[in-house]
Amino acid sequence: MEHDLCDTSLRLGIGRLRFFADDGRRVVLKPPEKLLDPLCPPCINEEEEDRPKTSSMKERSSLHVHSKRTKKLRLSKEQSDLLEASFRSQRSVTSLQKQQLALKLGLLPRQVEVWFQNRRARTKVKQIEVECELLGKWCKELTDQNQKLLEEMEKLRLQIKLSKMESIRLCPSCSKLIA
Repeated sequence: MEHDLCDTSLRLGIGRLRFFADDGRRVVLKPPEKLLDPLCPPCINEEEEDRPKTSSMKERSSLHVHSKRTKKLRLSKEQSDLLEASFRSQRSVTSLQKQQLALKLGLLPRQVEVWFQNRRARTKVKQIEVECELLGKWCKELTDQNQKLLEEMEKLRLQIKLSKMESIRLCPSCSKLIA
């Protein structure tokens, strides 16, 4: 029996050492408690280990993430309309206005403040997108105009060369330049 518990193979792991004895029994060895790092959580007990796991690691991690994240605020149409109207009249709100809006809408003042911050950010992004589109069109127009001017310059240079060549005449009998 003692021979079954003596396993000389090398294994790397955290927690307990598990292996099957020659007779098919599962053997679990616990590391000594005093060797454990106080920052590491203790090993699970055998009852927890033998119990079937109900959720996968992915499900547990997603539950953990969702528990930390706050629920996204969904505004009603009336709340949204009132906030939009307030934003159109004034892009930022004072502390007093924030309090009044929060009371009217049944929200926290911080939620009103965050909504205004987000709305300003969305407005700025939209404005940048519009400006970028306009600048892109302007750049294309300038590029096209530049190309036309370059072509026109090339034609003019060719005409200058041709006119110089026409002004230079050779005498048909002696082949000398005639001015």
